Amino acid sequence: MPEITVHVPDFASMEDDEVRQHPLTRHSDGKWSALSQVLKSDFETERMNINEAWAMTSLAWRCPACSRKKIDIARKTESGVILCQLERHHDHLGDLAARILRETAWLDNTDPLYTQRKRACAAVLPEDQRAIGTPFVG
Repeated sequence: MPEITVHVPDFASMEDDEVRQHPLTRHSDGKWSALSQVLKSDFETERMNINEAWAMTSLAWRCPACSRKKIDIARKTESGVILCQLERHHDHLGDLAARILRETAWLDNTDPLYTQRKRACAAVLPEDQRAIGTPFVG
């Protein structure tokens, strides 16, 4: 019976350049990635706080709600640490709801789910967009 041997590199013990050049990490992110090197240079610090979602997300990723790239999301804190964090943002939920309401405002309100959808979307909008008279709520 044929055998297959899989070699799993010990990335934790490798130098950053070795990790960055390894075929398994070409599209991955971490303190060793090309993106991290650019961020460190741009923000003039070596200190980074990278969460798991950031590290596991492709270098080419864009936020589906705001279309920002990872490099546009990273920011430097007052204490000089680059935050590389990907989270589900409640403000994006509001942005999505507003877009759905704008795009569906013309729909026939005889649809049995029309009112439920509109109420659900309106519930996640910022308070200033829920006010009477806005084009987003009916």
